Amino acid sequence: AVMGVMTIASLIVTLSCIIDPKTCFGSCPTFYFEADSRGGILAEGFSSSIARPLEATDVDALTGVRRSGGDFGLVMTNEALETHRVRALNLLAVPVEEGESAYHATDRRFYLAGAGTSPASFDGPLKNGLELLSSLDGEEYFTLANERDLLAKEELCVTFPPMEGAVGLVISTRNTLLNTYLFYQGLAHLGWSAGEFFAQLEREPQSLKAELMPLHDLFGRIEVYARDSEGMWVRQGFAGETGPIAREVALVPLSGVTGGDSLRIKLVLSQGFWRIDHLTAVPLRREITPIRLSPVSVLYKGEPDDRALALLHDPNVFLDTYPGDTYRIGFDVPEREGDYEYFLEATGYYLEWMRESWLAETDLSKAGMILTDPRRAVQDMAAGFKAIEYRMEEDFWSSRFGRNER
Repeated sequence: AVMGVMTIASLIVTLSCIIDPKTCFGSCPTFYFEADSRGGILAEGFSSSIARPLEATDVDALTGVRRSGGDFGLVMTNEALETHRVRALNLLAVPVEEGESAYHATDRRFYLAGAGTSPASFDGPLKNGLELLSSLDGEEYFTLANERDLLAKEELCVTFPPMEGAVGLVISTRNTLLNTYLFYQGLAHLGWSAGEFFAQLEREPQSLKAELMPLHDLFGRIEVYARDSEGMWVRQGFAGETGPIAREVALVPLSGVTGGDSLRIKLVLSQGFWRIDHLTAVPLRREITPIRLSPVSVLYKGEPDDRALALLHDPNVFLDTYPGDTYRIGFDVPEREGDYEYFLEATGYYLEWMRESWLAETDLSKAGMILTDPRRAVQDMAAGFKAIEYRMEEDFWSSRFGRNER
């Protein structure tokens, strides 16, 4: 498995990816709802799990999929220069009634909530921030990274009409490609030593994970604050998970903020590191436990694949996928009169393939700096990122295997 990260990508890819491999599409497995003819990506699995010791279970809302029981098909693809190692996939179904929605919260619980309310006012770097954040439409709020300091922070303040009772903030986010660039540049600095590094990570997972955490914490997640009745900002938690592909919709339960003439929220985030599609405040109704469903069928290239199905049912092994692979994963959802809303629970990790052109950038001193002085290492990468930041998003999406629509 460790050798996977040292697979040299010599495949014919898109022109933009050949010109600058740091713009190549990648991150993790991508998932589509089979019945959606538009082919929109619903979820990306375990985006931050770049090695076996970092294997994780990721839960993503399948936003926009609301239907009753029966056969439910998800399409899982590998559209990147990566090896995906999938240990398990489960569909989580939450029964909902008319006028309510289900959310996975940052406290890892599931809640039912009533209809949401969009922000009434906005204060932040972009003049059209209120318009961008008022609907889940793909028009995202984001700013460019700071030219002098990639670690610079920014603040957004939004106000909602007053809400009584338990309240939660729903936030739809994904990463910009700054995160992807830093990861790819780190691999380039490692060069042929990348295989050795990941092998050591498997041999000494705890010590190396501890060394990697300072780099992870530099950018952090989105800090969420709410103003209490005394006018003080009270931190409510964190939102935003690693991944530049699919938008993550998550709920942050709020405490100590009911009553008053308005609900005021402040977000603190790394400049140029996040894209936010929508913010909404929702009245929380109750906690709920979803129905967990395992796959009942797997098709590979349109043909039944009993071996893949068996692998997904065995927690001791992985289903390995490679660039261009497409699987149809089938689930049997219990019938009911009303609808369900759905979440995907994916467990595994992935291995990024080296690009041949990266080897020319091998610099073990800079690679070592990522662990010993991550703040300086990130700042040293600023000029390279800013040179391609303006076109990374377009080049990234155009370099997918097998699908070119978003």
